Amino acid sequence: MRERLDPDVDLTRRRAVGLAGLGLASVLGVDTFRGAGGAEVSGPDGRPDTSDEAVDAYARGCTAFGLDLLSELPDGAPNAMVSPLGLSSALAMTWAGARGETERRMAETCHFPLEQGRLHPAVGALQHDLDGRGRGVQHREFPQLWNVNRFSLGLANAFWGQTGYPFADAFRGTLAENYGADLREVDFESSPDAARRRINDWGKRASDGRVDELLGPDAVTELTRFALTNAVALRADWQQSFDPDDTERGEFTRPGGSTVDVPLMHQEGQFTLLREYPDDSEAGVGYRAVELPYVGGDLSMVLVVPERERSLAELEAAIDGGWLQSRFDEFDERDPGKASVTMPKFTFANEFELNGPLKRLGMTTAFDRAAADFGGMTDPPSAADGLHLSHVLQDTYVAVDEEGTVAVAISASLGDQVSGHPSITLDRPFLFCIRDRPTDAVLFLGRVTDPTVKP
Repeated sequence: MRERLDPDVDLTRRRAVGLAGLGLASVLGVDTFRGAGGAEVSGPDGRPDTSDEAVDAYARGCTAFGLDLLSELPDGAPNAMVSPLGLSSALAMTWAGARGETERRMAETCHFPLEQGRLHPAVGALQHDLDGRGRGVQHREFPQLWNVNRFSLGLANAFWGQTGYPFADAFRGTLAENYGADLREVDFESSPDAARRRINDWGKRASDGRVDELLGPDAVTELTRFALTNAVALRADWQQSFDPDDTERGEFTRPGGSTVDVPLMHQEGQFTLLREYPDDSEAGVGYRAVELPYVGGDLSMVLVVPERERSLAELEAAIDGGWLQSRFDEFDERDPGKASVTMPKFTFANEFELNGPLKRLGMTTAFDRAAADFGGMTDPPSAADGLHLSHVLQDTYVAVDEEGTVAVAISASLGDQVSGHPSITLDRPFLFCIRDRPTDAVLFLGRVTDPTVKP
């Protein structure tokens, strides 16, 4: 059941609407994983010509956007996860057709740091680079049962447009060249449900079945003119896996002080841990953080937990994209040392309609049928009169166990020292994120306040 964050959307009087959709998945298990690859589900074929500085600037903007968005998600959801990179990509494709005030407000909300001509090649280059991560990872010839060195990361984009609608050649070219998103014609006007099923089939393939229905029955109508979709799919084993024999039952303290019984994984190894006490922290909130690399070393999970005298809500309110980037820099500068890590296994899924959060962050004009300007999508521009966004959707799935991870965007809980060396124990609400270490791009970002919640 999709959580409706903006329930009063009126679809009956629209002249033309658009959808920006996002299907995300990250998968862990022993079954075959396809991810977002394949001829029908893919991203850019080649790397667009751009500078490393442009890619880095875009990646940092994604991180800031992700933290803004996470802060706007409802407090009632015990666990929540977004993909800053995935949603930013879907909205960047939409932004390619925005003009005037619509273009300006979308750029501010999404933290786009570059003008149109430079941003889209940066997005495409980052996606192309990420698509190549882990290609040198070899499966173990004689694996332990819980560690076989699996790694798969795929990104995909798609552009669905009404048959016969006058999409501008320049708009189509931008999406094809930088996102690998050639126009896929569908007939929203005559067969909206058939178009919806086709898009949902794409999302299901891209997520390896983890996202079953990206677009609900009310998301597509005869007034829909386009849908822009993105998928991010990850399966990654830990570089240093947890031994299932070391997993024991323990207590996890939820917000408010109640406790639940959860399986806590434990291991000792070489990890980089950070710690700041409240009086020493630039954010004014004490925390502990740890980075757990995945096989291949390019991607990692970063977990952050406030010190016991502080709450996760206080930590989230005090940090921003610059703060998280500083932690990434510290991880890169420090050598791993002997440490122990204790964390819960968890699995959860989210289905969010993000109209409300995006509007609260300042992206209002794009949803306003009278004020939205997407004249860059059509030729002539006047053909876009009345074209505006109707829904922005994101479905996510995450699973974490002894082998590795199923999603990206992580919050962490840290504990006291054990056995004479630094330790982190995630037995209370924490943040988590999955980070691409070469670029600092955040693929997934989330919080866990109750590991017992299931999809």
